Amino acid sequence: MKFTVLSRKDAQTYKPEGTAVLISITDPESDQMFPDHDYPHALYLKFHDIDRVISGYDTFEYEDADMILEIWEMEKDNVDEFVIHCEAGISRSAAVAAALSKIHTGNDMEFFTGRFLPNQLVYSMILYQHFGTLEGQR
Repeated sequence: MKFTVLSRKDAQTYKPEGTAVLISITDPESDQMFPDHDYPHALYLKFHDIDRVISGYDTFEYEDADMILEIWEMEKDNVDEFVIHCEAGISRSAAVAAALSKIHTGNDMEFFTGRFLPNQLVYSMILYQHFGTLEGQR
């Protein structure tokens, strides 16, 4: 399984090799991307890149984590790649990729080095919803 993390700009021209699922994360005020793209399944989420509740901002919620895990469970054996993008391709999308990689292989180090700075709220909530505990998280 391949996890590809992209910025919004790079996602617009990216062509997956083989079958892929798209997880598209945008800011709440941004337009949705890929309405007619040929990904077999896609999940569109809108929340701000923050790691705590701040009044006036849309925060990642447990329901968002559940939707990510639902598409993961439904498609993990049917596709070659999960393409995950957010506005910059650094924080929210990297957190989703890190959590899914941790679930899939037990290893998420690829997404905690280099250009990535995974959003800890997103990462933690996905793992908590999957494992039911905070144990095993960074």
